[in-house]
Amino acid sequence: MSSRDDGYGSGSHDSRYKGKGGKHVLVFTCGFWSSEGNYDSVTSMFDHILGKGNFETIFCGQGELFCVPELSARTEKYLSVVKRAGSEYASSGILGTAE
Repeated sequence: MSSRDDGYGSGSHDSRYKGKGGKHVLVFTCGFWSSEGNYDSVTSMFDHILGKGNFETIFCGQGELFCVPELSARTEKYLSVVKRAGSEYASSGILGTAE
């Protein structure tokens, strides 16, 4: 165990795996109409795991829409943007504002 003084409490240990300090993008969806406030616990957990500011996020509300076949033209467009953003981040370390 290692001690922390960054406000995220105890229960941490130094990374034992390759990729320490690597790039991370969290991609999450939920069923709520908005992503605002619905990912606070996810962000807090990854602040603890990876360190605050050591990851980028893509949060999308209305996740149940991905299961509606009639909306696949729109949802596939969104998913292609997310995939492109992940690829760009992996190669450059910058999460842009893909359209």
